[in-house]
Amino acid sequence: MKLDQSIIDAIDKNNQSLMGRTKSPGMVFGVVRAGKVDFIQGYGHARLTSRQPSEQDAPVTPDTVFRIASISKIFTAIITMKLMEQGVLSIDDPVDKHLKSYRIRKFKESDPPITIRHLLTHTAGIGEFAPLLGYLPPFTTFGVSRVGRPLPPLARLYRGELRPDRSPGQAWSYANHGYATLGQIIADVTRDSFPKVARRLIFEPLGMQHSDFVRSERVTENLAKGYTQINNGHWPVLDLNIVTLADGSLFTTANDFAKFIGELTLGGGSLLKSSTLSQMLKPQYQLDSNLPAMGLGFFLENRKQWRDQLIATHSGLWLGFHSSMMLAPAHQIGTFAFVNDASQTAHYATQNSLNRLLPSTLPKVKIEKGDTCQQQWQALTGTYKVPKAINSNVRMFLSYGQTFTVYQEDDRLKLRTRRGPWSRGITLQPVKAANKLVFNANGRYVVFHRNSTGEVDQLLFRFHILHKQ
Repeated sequence: MKLDQSIIDAIDKNNQSLMGRTKSPGMVFGVVRAGKVDFIQGYGHARLTSRQPSEQDAPVTPDTVFRIASISKIFTAIITMKLMEQGVLSIDDPVDKHLKSYRIRKFKESDPPITIRHLLTHTAGIGEFAPLLGYLPPFTTFGVSRVGRPLPPLARLYRGELRPDRSPGQAWSYANHGYATLGQIIADVTRDSFPKVARRLIFEPLGMQHSDFVRSERVTENLAKGYTQINNGHWPVLDLNIVTLADGSLFTTANDFAKFIGELTLGGGSLLKSSTLSQMLKPQYQLDSNLPAMGLGFFLENRKQWRDQLIATHSGLWLGFHSSMMLAPAHQIGTFAFVNDASQTAHYATQNSLNRLLPSTLPKVKIEKGDTCQQQWQALTGTYKVPKAINSNVRMFLSYGQTFTVYQEDDRLKLRTRRGPWSRGITLQPVKAANKLVFNANGRYVVFHRNSTGEVDQLLFRFHILHKQ
């Protein structure tokens, strides 16, 4: 049974309003339930004839090709799990059992082996940057390549090896090069190129005729152009290829992607066994039950913010493009959106639509002056620091800075970061009267941790541990 027309109309109206507020050039949006497309719609323009919004051309349609960046990692994870089902590898195999093209060094000689599971969950200790010298040769600067140039092998980009700056399993750190390495493992064990394996195992069986990990004839005919917004105008960004492929280079259309996410709403469908998808959607790394978890490829949102429902997500960001997908397996619902600028339009579209399809709750506790919560806030105040492992914490440093400061002001507990959206301070709203260590920070939870002596020694934020100074 299809969605009620009133819900579709409300989602469509919200998307139109969202496009007006964010001024994104173009967006495509879809809702899939139980393998069937309930709603799919393009908004705005895939390419503009000038930098001014008043002169436009090439409307976005469900057949417009977008670059969906890091959502590519979901495909890479699923290919890895398919090879596991086929007995080609085990996700607990050491990486060096299968990786032949280059090696990953140990951070410490006493460390246990880095496994495929570590790569899937961003816990291998691999940081944000490859070896510096790998960025310098012609045509591979910063891991990208000019259109029309052949892509260099990863072994050249990595100068033969990757170097973690943490021990495996010790901490979570988003690692593009970890997923690039999964792509290389897939190529090494199949003795074929990663893009060809993706076509054989996913695109061709699902009829995704306009999807590819490389800029082939499958995706070039109706490719959207990426833009950045400057002074209310849209300026095209430099069009480059991604050398690392498996972590973020996927080109696809909404019609193609709907087939893919449709299989996931069916519990794996023809892609995976239901038990395999269930394994991917179980928490593999989580600091606290009030915080998001990392599955095998999927981010698992805080259940307490979604009526205790499992919500699996991923997003992607690339020059001139942003993408978002959200999956509610218990209700067989998937939503997704792609835009051709770097705004958060796609994220807002998917979250707002899922709120209509599966309303979320965000419990709040009313705080009165003199409440016992306030009496305990003094123990929470202070400065908390991100560990100094720069390569694996670079996103935290760039987004928020190294320090979080917690302080009291006007009968409120507040948090201020060194930089970013919270640099001017935000109020920490207690979530539960019974648990005075969990707070809502503008839609995201933070959790304070007590050590064995009862002292507050850490602040937990998403997947990160900050230590009290």
